[in-house]
Amino acid sequence: MPMTPELENAIASAQAMARADNTAGAMAVAESLLAEHPDEMEVWLLRGYLHELNADYSEAKSALSRAIELNGSEPHLFYNRGRFSYHLGELREAVQDFSKALELCDFYNNDYYRQELYFWRAETLVKLGRKQEALNDLSQVDADFSSWTDHLQTKQELLAACK
Repeated sequence: MPMTPELENAIASAQAMARADNTAGAMAVAESLLAEHPDEMEVWLLRGYLHELNADYSEAKSALSRAIELNGSEPHLFYNRGRFSYHLGELREAVQDFSKALELCDFYNNDYYRQELYFWRAETLVKLGRKQEALNDLSQVDADFSSWTDHLQTKQELLAACK
C-alpha cells in the first residue's frame, strides 16, 4: 500500500530538519511517526538514517533490520544495513548484506547500486583477508571509481591493499 501524502510530507519534513542539523527534532518526528505507522518501511528507513547521522550504527542497523522485515526486496536496505555492520566491525554480516543486495540488483536488473556494492564488499573482504574475492569484486568496478567507506578510497588504493 502506498504511503499517504501526509506521511510522505512528514518524512520529508524530518529529513529537512536533519539536514538543518536538528537531528533531535527530526528523531522526535520519526518516533511519533513510528507510533502511528509501526509497519511502514519508510519510517524505519528514516529512523535508520537519523541514527546514522549520529554515528549510532547499532540503532541504525536495528532500524534497517525492521525495514527489511517489512520489505526484504529493496537492495538499498541491504546496502545500508551492510554499511552499518561494516562500521560496527561485523564484517561477515556486512558481506552477507552486500551479497544479498547484489542478488536483488540481478533479480531486478538494476545497476544503480551495483558498483558501490562491489566496492564496499571488496573493502570488507580485504579486511577479512579474503583478497582474491576482493579482487574479483573490484573487476566489476570502473577504474576511476572511488567511494567513502571509513575514508575516501579509490579503486586503485583498494587494489593495492589486495597485494
